[in-house]
Amino acid sequence: MIAPGNDKADIAAHRRDHGRFPWAGLVSRLAWVHDEDVKRKRGGLAPNREGDRQGVAGNRHTTDIFGNIAVAWSSIAVGALTGLLLSLWSFDGPFPVPPVIGDYDDLSRRLLRLGHIAFFGLGILNILLANHLSGAAYDPRRKKLAFLAMNLGNLFLPLTLIAAAFVPPLKYLASLPAMAVTLAVLIGAHAALSGHLEGGRR
Repeated sequence: MIAPGNDKADIAAHRRDHGRFPWAGLVSRLAWVHDEDVKRKRGGLAPNREGDRQGVAGNRHTTDIFGNIAVAWSSIAVGALTGLLLSLWSFDGPFPVPPVIGDYDDLSRRLLRLGHIAFFGLGILNILLANHLSGAAYDPRRKKLAFLAMNLGNLFLPLTLIAAAFVPPLKYLASLPAMAVTLAVLIGAHAALSGHLEGGRR
């Protein structure tokens, strides 16, 4: 395990050790924060203002990660619930299709299905982004922007699609959360490419 803020060589070694395990970076970071906190409480560490500042920043960053993971799992859970609801009339289910939804190929019904799928897909993408950026040596401000943009997209894109199934003009608002997701993904891609190129220079 390494502490946030160590030099680039330590970060590269950490990535080599943990890169094959998706959650290793997040787990090791949280374990380090916990160990440092325990040592401080027991008086095992001398006061260190720079370390304290890094610790505060790390705690804020950890809070951002947990916020994204909470939103992501909530989204996946809602996706499962909406799937159960749709199954009541899909595939010759026990109940008739509500008239407001229309036939299988109607726009309203397609938007409803798309919103249901988006709860799952964006939730998974949110977890992947949080896991990746948590261990990346990258600008903290861009990380925070990516976390926020991904959460906004994860929350509002599925909801907008479902709302548009009943109020069709709302479909045009879906571009806003879609752009937020795109921004988050672009930041994640830039962080990955930057890390790859930085590693190649060594």
